[in-house]
Amino acid sequence: MKKNDNKIFYVAKSDGKGVENKIKGFCNAAAHAGFDVELDIEQSAGPAAINRQIQKMIASDAKYIVMRSPTRNCIFFVWCFIRLRLQGKVIIIDQASPASTYVREVNYQDRSFLNKTAKKLLTYMGCPLIFMLSHRVVEYGIESSFFHFFSGSRTLVIGNGIDVERMSLRKKEYPDGIEILPMIGVGARLESWHGFDRVVRAMGEWKKQGRSPRVILDLVGDPNTPHVQEMKNIIKTYGLEDDVRFLGTQPAETLNAMYDRESLAISSLANFRRRLYNASVLKSREYCLAGIPFVSADDDPDFPTQIPFRFAIPNDDSIDAIIDIFESFAERRKQFTDEDIRKYAIEHLSFDVKFKDIMKGL
Repeated sequence: MKKNDNKIFYVAKSDGKGVENKIKGFCNAAAHAGFDVELDIEQSAGPAAINRQIQKMIASDAKYIVMRSPTRNCIFFVWCFIRLRLQGKVIIIDQASPASTYVREVNYQDRSFLNKTAKKLLTYMGCPLIFMLSHRVVEYGIESSFFHFFSGSRTLVIGNGIDVERMSLRKKEYPDGIEILPMIGVGARLESWHGFDRVVRAMGEWKKQGRSPRVILDLVGDPNTPHVQEMKNIIKTYGLEDDVRFLGTQPAETLNAMYDRESLAISSLANFRRRLYNASVLKSREYCLAGIPFVSADDDPDFPTQIPFRFAIPNDDSIDAIIDIFESFAERRKQFTDEDIRKYAIEHLSFDVKFKDIMKGL
């Protein structure tokens, strides 16, 4: 088969709207760079879906095969990658989060011990092999030495990119002083490592002290998680039933409109719970593109701590820094505009910038 040296075939399994937006952003950047791009997002799971994608990769005439890592299912792609290598194709693994982090995430899943053990075993078996067979492994956090022991030289640690064309600047206008501080936190599922409980506890202490402004938190995402039940217990303890609202999953257009009504956004605040301290959180980038200031706890390669619209706090269980934000927000808000935030996203976070780094040398 004659290869098309100017073609990229991106293969992934559907994992929510946010992930699909990221994948399409990558493909758009590839197209902007002059590549022919083919995208295959498998909507179903299981052996049949894996086999379909294997056959498509083998049959593709693209020189570059990009696969969003299936992590626990990597083992089932090993023979396929050997075949792709023999065909002379260039393989790039887009590793959503470090495999070592996924293994720890499994512990939080509401699954049987046998199910969780099987997922972790498959990950330990498959990921190192897939990494070794790839030409480049793109990581968005620091991987453990076990998983990249034989592939460190081909691993690229990079910040997540975002499609700057898919969202416009929000329409929020701020008064000089505020009586209410409305905040928003977003996740596909409201999980423990999002750390929204830290914000709720800080809100409880703030209210207990009778301080102003009044703080309100809107949470968007699937609320059917153990973490939400923990938060509801905290909410009840502090009497925050009217201050914390669980809004469920929302379509993109509704979510974008919600940003117009919020003063501050909450990114992931408890990745330490899965032993992750360096992370490139997609939600931080979406907030930045929308022009909304946000709170973040991770060491992020794209956000130096001195950036005024990123309210950095410790990556632990403490809440003092969050309370300080409630107190100082009105004053700190004068240091930047929504336009400043969006400009930063366009100049530093776009997929066009990231794509060049990913493809360099391949």
